Amino acid sequence: MDKYLIEVYLPYTGKSYDVRIPSDIIIADAINLISVALEKVTDGVYRSTKDAVLCDRESRQILDINKTADELNLKNGSQLILI
Repeated sequence: MDKYLIEVYLPYTGKSYDVRIPSDIIIADAINLISVALEKVTDGVYRSTKDAVLCDRESRQILDINKTADELNLKNGSQLILI
């Protein structure tokens, strides 16, 4: 299983975080994992929610939660926003 190192920008903190995700992870699962991890990293400043979404940072398009990272052509260095 391949993994991608992606950059996730969190507007709530104004910071970006490097996150490694499996290439075959469903985006809905990735959102949950990333949200929980960022809640811990920010010492609770950011609170994970069931309504969180990931967007492409350049196009601002919301990622389809039913597709995998591979299906969405994510790769090392992809820049996303967690809202």
